[in-house]
Amino acid sequence: MTRFRFLILPALVLPAAAFAQESPPQWMLSTYEDDLTLAWGTPDTDHVEIMFHCPVGSDVVAFTYFAALPDAPGGLATQVRISGNAGEYAIAVMGTRLDLDDLMVLEGGLNFDETLSAILLEDGTFTVSVEGEPDRTYTTAGGEKAFATIAAACPVPEAGFADG
Repeated sequence: MTRFRFLILPALVLPAAAFAQESPPQWMLSTYEDDLTLAWGTPDTDHVEIMFHCPVGSDVVAFTYFAALPDAPGGLATQVRISGNAGEYAIAVMGTRLDLDDLMVLEGGLNFDETLSAILLEDGTFTVSVEGEPDRTYTTAGGEKAFATIAAACPVPEAGFADG
């Protein structure tokens, strides 16, 4: 019986993390001093798909989208389109290749104008489109307050934003 007890003991004391499942992706708002970052990803991992970042009061929001474009060249200039029931918003982006996991980091600037704000704050879902990659649809469920916070903190400039 003593030998049997030693066989069962390791199974009972395995760390809980071995049985834990990875959390599903969600909207995460982080603040650091006067900077806000809103990202869709998996908590406690390096998995992020889309990100909005701005210093409070800035009228330009840095937009980052991680696209699966394995054949696209580094330095790619293209557009990312965010669409929903309220309309469509185009973002001019430049791509940088991440060789480690074959992703293209697409970065550009935007502002939360009336159309983009309606897509993100009112529709409940939005779709991101990039030529060469299947469309991805995101829910805003659970992130409504975070979207409202970053949109209010980073207002639309009075003259508008030419690239958005």
